[in-house]
Amino acid sequence: TLLFQSKGMMKILCDLYPDSPYLLKTAFKPLNGLPQVEKKLFGREGANMAILDANGQIIEQSDGPYGFHKSIYQEFVEFPKDSAGRHYQAGVFYVWEACGLGFRRGGAILDNMSKFVGHLISEPLRLPSA
Repeated sequence: TLLFQSKGMMKILCDLYPDSPYLLKTAFKPLNGLPQVEKKLFGREGANMAILDANGQIIEQSDGPYGFHKSIYQEFVEFPKDSAGRHYQAGVFYVWEACGLGFRRGGAILDNMSKFVGHLISEPLRLPSA
C-alpha cells in the first residue's frame, strides 16, 4: 500500500518510539552532526539517494527518477561488507511462523543492479526446552 511504501513511515515510528534500539533516527530535516542518508519519500531501489558525512558533505550519491519527491534523512549505518568490499543487506519477510530471508549484494548504495545472494539453512533451529 502507499502508506507503507513511504519512507515517511520511519519518521512516524521514530516519533512514536524515540528510544527504540531497533529504529534509525529519521527526520524531514538534516540530522545535525550525524552521518546520514538522504532518501526520497517514494524512492525505490537506491535511486536518488545520498550518503552524507556528519558535516553534511556528500560521500556517495545516486541519480534516478524520484528527485521531485520530498526528502527524508535517516541516520547512516554501513551495511556489513565481505572481504571484497561488497555490501550486504538482509531482507526479512515474516508472516506468523513462516519466514523468507534474502540478501542483496552491491555497493554502499544498493540499487536495481544489486545481486540477490541465495542461501540455504540446512538444519532446523533447535531451541532449548523451557
